[in-house]
Amino acid sequence: MKINARGTKLGERFIKKIFDHALHNKVSEIYVTVFPAHEVLIALFTKYGFIQVAEKHTQNGTELVLIKDLNVLQNTLVRSYPLMDMANRNIYLLSLNPQWHTRLLPDSILKNENADIIEDISHANSVHKVYLAAMDGLEKLKPGDILVIYRTTDHQGPAHYRSVATSVGVVEEYRSIRSFASRDEFMSYCQPYSVFSDAELDQFWQRKNYPHVFRFTYNAAFKRRVTRGEMIEQFGMNPAAYWGFMRLTRDQFNLIAQAGQMDESIIIN
Repeated sequence: MKINARGTKLGERFIKKIFDHALHNKVSEIYVTVFPAHEVLIALFTKYGFIQVAEKHTQNGTELVLIKDLNVLQNTLVRSYPLMDMANRNIYLLSLNPQWHTRLLPDSILKNENADIIEDISHANSVHKVYLAAMDGLEKLKPGDILVIYRTTDHQGPAHYRSVATSVGVVEEYRSIRSFASRDEFMSYCQPYSVFSDAELDQFWQRKNYPHVFRFTYNAAFKRRVTRGEMIEQFGMNPAAYWGFMRLTRDQFNLIAQAGQMDESIIIN
């Protein structure tokens, strides 16, 4: 694995693709060998739960053998990635407008969207995402809460058919924008993982009109998008509720995940 990421978090995207490929092929364990000199690469693997289990001695030198078990939760949310610990977690539906959705979540692109908009930039490549919003209730988010990402309508047809659940993530952290001591701290936190430009972030900092700042991991894209109509008519979700940010029951989540053909092996109860 040799990547010239140019500061774009491309290494994280490769890690995600490795996990996606393993899950697709029902592989429960991944291993990699790496020379000790590659400290940055080792740190990347370790961050996402690879553990050194042995050394491999060859004529080219000694390599470390690192293993990732895709069946076992580890001691942190990120080291456990892409697994989702569902025990005693709140589950929410979170809406994203189309102009932000695909830039932030490239694996959840819709079939009628142009793949050219997915650029080699940090917020698209990263496992981690930062988003700002003003929706009521977001202050309730806690680390480990589950997010079902809901792409709102593009207004090319009724929302009943055009608004769709596309993917799932796990909350890493919630912060009020007022918790940042300075603009520099705020910008440093958001820049690597946010779809917003520096100019937009600067404006948000000045106006404080998007007070909710939260970071989440991008765990899985649905193989099949689940429409608003399907969720209302088949899963009993309330059409009159506020679908910007909405609490889901475990049964509703299970039905959406099944309809979206999500790999259920990443769910740990």
